[in-house]
Amino acid sequence: MLAARINGLGLVRTEYMEENSFILKLFKINLLKQQVQAVQQSVAMARSGVVQPNILSMEEISKFDIDFKKLKGMKIGAASYKINVLILALKIPAKTITTNKKLILPIPNEQKYQIMEEKEWIIELENKTWIFEENKSIFELRKSKNCVVRKRCKLRTG
Repeated sequence: MLAARINGLGLVRTEYMEENSFILKLFKINLLKQQVQAVQQSVAMARSGVVQPNILSMEEISKFDIDFKKLKGMKIGAASYKINVLILALKIPAKTITTNKKLILPIPNEQKYQIMEEKEWIIELENKTWIFEENKSIFELRKSKNCVVRKRCKLRTG
């Protein structure tokens, strides 16, 4: 009778251990699934150039002196995947500047003549005029070819 009770306890303990083992395996599978999803999200965001908020540590933010202006201009890309390691490349602006943007807007004058151009936002840097585009570096901007900038405009009646 005592032997039967001891054998019964052994069966209960074996079932309990199998259940715990199953729960532990399920937990590991879910953890692995979350890690895969995090990598997928990092790759997708890197391909689109969007920086994830948690991609930099506070130490890295201090080291590269990243402020809000630099963070807005920061870009990311998936550089490579080697030996189970995903390498992401970050482009952090070394310097930011403040400049005024101007709107070139064709408005008819008193005689109803108007410049034959579309409206355009521009910035002027180092005696050059660029078409303004939000969150772009100077190297990514296009030079303005607006007739107002070139000082050779054609007029039309409005």
